[in-house]
Amino acid sequence: EESGKVVKRDVNNNPPRIVMKTNDWDQPEIQLSTGASNQINYITPVVASDDIKAWLSLNVNFFSILALLTVGGIIEIQRFFPDTLYW
Repeated sequence: EESGKVVKRDVNNNPPRIVMKTNDWDQPEIQLSTGASNQINYITPVVASDDIKAWLSLNVNFFSILALLTVGGIIEIQRFFPDTLYW
């Protein structure tokens, strides 16, 4: 593709993009959109359940999450039932 050339719409009816060549080695070209596109970009990281188990098996991570949830639960209980910390 030539620099500055407008390409046609693709099969998903996405608008044309302008391709600009750069001198960067890590990003040889930049595509500029001429409008909204019909693309779906997932941001969910690829993680296996064994990786999560390995990360949670560290006691620092496990007890930090447990303490955070406990403190958060106490704070939220005080929102719905105020003044219940004394007898």
